[in-house]
Amino acid sequence: MSIGHGLDQNRSWRLKMSLMNRCLSFSALTSVSLTSFAAAQFSSIDGTTQVDDPVLPLLQHQFVSTQFGDNDDPDPFNSNGSELCGVYASVSDGLLYVFIPGNLETNYNKFELFLDFDASAGQNVLRIDNPDVDFNGLNAMGGSVISGAPGLRFDDGFTADFYITVGMGVDGKGLNPAIYANAAQILTDGGGVGIFLGSSIDNPNGFGGILSDTGIEVAVDNSNVAGVSGGTEAAPPDAADGVTTGIEMLIPLSQIAPGYVPGSGMRLCAMVNNSSHTFTSNQILGSLEAPSDNLGETRLVDFRAMPGCQFVAFDGDDTTYDCGCDDCNGGGGDPPATNVVMDGLADGSYGSPLAVQDTQTGFGDASLGLPDLCDGSELDALYGFIDDDRLNLLIAGNLESNYNKLHVFLDYASGGQNKLRGDNPGTNFNGLNVMGDDGSGNGLQFDADFAPDLWFSVDCGGDTTIGMNASLAQILTDGGGVGTFLGNAVVDGGVIQSLNGIEVALNNSNTVGVDGGSDLSDGSGVETGLEVSIPLQLLDGFVSGEDIKVSAFITSSGYDFMSNQVLGGLGGSENLAQPNLVDFSLIEGEQFVRIGEGGGPVCVGDLDGDLIIGGADLTILLGSWGSNSAVADLDGDGIVTGADLTILLGFWGQSCE
Repeated sequence: MSIGHGLDQNRSWRLKMSLMNRCLSFSALTSVSLTSFAAAQFSSIDGTTQVDDPVLPLLQHQFVSTQFGDNDDPDPFNSNGSELCGVYASVSDGLLYVFIPGNLETNYNKFELFLDFDASAGQNVLRIDNPDVDFNGLNAMGGSVISGAPGLRFDDGFTADFYITVGMGVDGKGLNPAIYANAAQILTDGGGVGIFLGSSIDNPNGFGGILSDTGIEVAVDNSNVAGVSGGTEAAPPDAADGVTTGIEMLIPLSQIAPGYVPGSGMRLCAMVNNSSHTFTSNQILGSLEAPSDNLGETRLVDFRAMPGCQFVAFDGDDTTYDCGCDDCNGGGGDPPATNVVMDGLADGSYGSPLAVQDTQTGFGDASLGLPDLCDGSELDALYGFIDDDRLNLLIAGNLESNYNKLHVFLDYASGGQNKLRGDNPGTNFNGLNVMGDDGSGNGLQFDADFAPDLWFSVDCGGDTTIGMNASLAQILTDGGGVGTFLGNAVVDGGVIQSLNGIEVALNNSNTVGVDGGSDLSDGSGVETGLEVSIPLQLLDGFVSGEDIKVSAFITSSGYDFMSNQVLGGLGGSENLAQPNLVDFSLIEGEQFVRIGEGGGPVCVGDLDGDLIIGGADLTILLGSWGSNSAVADLDGDGIVTGADLTILLGFWGQSCE
């Protein structure tokens, strides 16, 4: 299906707008004075078309009923559904006017407007490094290697240059719901400027509107109870007719597209998403074809895979766009298969543990023996190996089902952060930065030979069903980077399968290993716990044949209190308390573990260097018993104990050649 430049373009019309006195330039972010716009007769931007307003060009009706609720409340503020019945848009005297008849549910559903005014620039596929507006909502729709999501993809012929998002809900500051609006540039190479346009709490514009310092005006009137109905089937053929209330915007082009030549052509795409910008409804303009369900996860949406064009063209754009393609799959795809069974059990492929816990747990000794519900957290041992294309880890022990966090830091490339900064990705409630520098120069400090490049975190909890959640983030030398939520699954028998190929399983059935307290202990013999398999392609800068260093520990659910469960172990210790004050370099031994290809560092247990683990190595270890011998301290906890003997015996008789 193809579209032209819109409908009813020959109607006479004039823009309606409010007088504006000041604005803030997006291109320069400096205050400027606008030329008076009093040359025309204007009515207010208030979310309504009034009887004496001009007839504007209707670009398209909505074709599909709404699955985001059909509003039946005529109150102008409140709405129990979201629908986009059609779209009107025009450019005149340097101003872009947009009117979307319909409703925006007052549960903070988001109305998303993308504008394309420069065919040579912008983004056809949303990136993940755009401006952070509305709690990073624009980037929640973007794609990256780290997340494995391709990013929201528009039809060919549409490259978004500018973005406005509007939400509406009760904020507790007034009797009625308020409007909140944000805007951002969408530059070809990412970056750019974003801004909070304002809210209608201190409404300078009368009913339900925002007059931003940028000169952009936004208003919503939720009175509509007509238009489309609820469901997935076809909407009435004239869905927009007679609907005179909805979402209304007036945008000075000098502030978003100073080089735009009137009449040269503009395109827009509008949609309704959930409050977090992560789930897309079936209310799209240009419209989907009926029948249509909600589109689902926004960063996986590929409009090319859908009939018709999911944008409309106007202001001189009379191009006929051929949208859609036969081989577009909508994004995503199956993650690569793991080479281990993901069940939270250290099967034979893992070999012996590479580190064994030497410290009692200060976070509760698990005693229930259930695969999911758990009353304590402990890290008893770490198993791991690198195969052809994955890092496979099994961290034996338990994770209490109170949303305590198990953190895994990976060091596999040059760079990284030996001390955590405070400007890393804000993934999972900013957890990484809670452990980082708060501006005073502190921040979690690792051992001298450890500077992590990647962070993985998992927790579990729930009332009736215990679920687990996992997150991932880059740790770049200079801060910034990308983070992502990997997904969730039930703990008992469930596996998180992320779009980027990471898989996670958890088995909480362990009741042995270390006991409760702060003294020395022994985590030997535990083979169940957290299992994670990470594709090596996510480890940017990793060199095949090199070791990967791993540091793991448990914190509270709020990231602000660290347990004494660390691998490598602490050699007996109280809980470490505030993470951004912890300095592992001041604690004896190495609080990390090295993992090599095929299972552990080369020649684990080969203390005499003869390339075989045998009696000579055992003699050296026993002769070093109780000391801090760097040669015999195989688990890196600063003292030679039974944990080191367990590791040596696990490699007994193996050849290192």
